[in-house]
Amino acid sequence: MKKLLLTLCMALMTMSASARYFSEPSLQGENAVGAHLLYGTEVPNFGLGVRYQRFIIDHVRVEGVFDYLIKNKELSMWDINLNGHYVWNIGEHVRLYPLVGVCFASWKEHITNDHDNRVGLNLGAGLQVALGNNWWVGAEAKVQEMRHYSQGVFDVNISYCF
Repeated sequence: MKKLLLTLCMALMTMSASARYFSEPSLQGENAVGAHLLYGTEVPNFGLGVRYQRFIIDHVRVEGVFDYLIKNKELSMWDINLNGHYVWNIGEHVRLYPLVGVCFASWKEHITNDHDNRVGLNLGAGLQVALGNNWWVGAEAKVQEMRHYSQGVFDVNISYCF
């Protein structure tokens, strides 16, 4: 796990250093709200989520996310995530970003009615494509590292920027 985190940190620093070569307008202050369809590998089932994003400085975006994975095999889950993105505009209509964040997840076993709450780490990446001036569609993949419940989460999303 330490080697993975060290490798990811080195990759982020390398990409951050090279980002100055991309010329683009300021993104600071841009907000977005969106919804997504997701798949979690631990439950395993589909779910729904909502998100809010805000650029706090050029290239750096914070994101709050709520996800709910529908009950499957008597197990359901919801989570709240706070993520950071370092966003590159790749061309005029495409954005690429690594993702690092924290999550709080609540798991419920419906047969025994047991609840289990976990705090974890999010690591992943995403891609967004513009559909016009204010609409973006995208895809995201991340790993949620938690004790006993680590999983991969994949989503497709749509966002409105304002």
